[in-house]
Amino acid sequence: MNMATKPKKVQEILPQVPEQQEPPKNLMDAYLRFQQDVGHATFDSQNPHFKSDFASLKQVIDTVRPVLNRHGITFIQTSLPCNGGVSVETTFHGYGESIPTGPVFMPVDRANAHAAMGAYTYAKRCSLVLATGIGVDKDDDGNAATANAPRPTSVTQTVIEQEGLEMDEEKKEDYLYRIEDAFKQDDKNGCIELIQELTEDEKLIVWNSLPSKARTQIRKWGNEDKEEGK
Repeated sequence: MNMATKPKKVQEILPQVPEQQEPPKNLMDAYLRFQQDVGHATFDSQNPHFKSDFASLKQVIDTVRPVLNRHGITFIQTSLPCNGGVSVETTFHGYGESIPTGPVFMPVDRANAHAAMGAYTYAKRCSLVLATGIGVDKDDDGNAATANAPRPTSVTQTVIEQEGLEMDEEKKEDYLYRIEDAFKQDDKNGCIELIQELTEDEKLIVWNSLPSKARTQIRKWGNEDKEEGK
């Protein structure tokens, strides 16, 4: 006995068309939709000397900007005046509104142009990551143990790693020993003269390896000399 084929429902024949989403009501509504769509930034850069991976500023921007723009949001990053370092703020704009996300401060010796530019790049990346709420994941299928991944202990260390700064190890240990010895003897001029003998890159490397007490005192001595006009 032949049975008539059951007719298909219209919904089963026609392709399913997603419902049209209403446009965002305001900037915060658009930002919410952005967060629902955006993915994480992957580590795209490596410092072979320190064997460390990181997500560059370019990678973070490439991850968030297309999704922000798709939802009608733009962002700008501005440098704010501050003492003892650099400060960057990310602000979102769209739908006749703006949302400043607050400054991100990075301490650095602004007299060292190399370090200052590295700190600006690092501050811009941190500010954008914090403002968008994205994660930065290592592109290794999740097999790397996070606990074993190298972590920079300071902004200075981060600049050293990302810029690939190097120094002869014997020279580094020699200067560290002599500077620490001068510091223990309260030899202000000896400390400052030894540091001034180094190149800009070497200063950054040696400075990062000095004990915090020594750095604090040497910085204080340097500020005293500036005030005295030396």
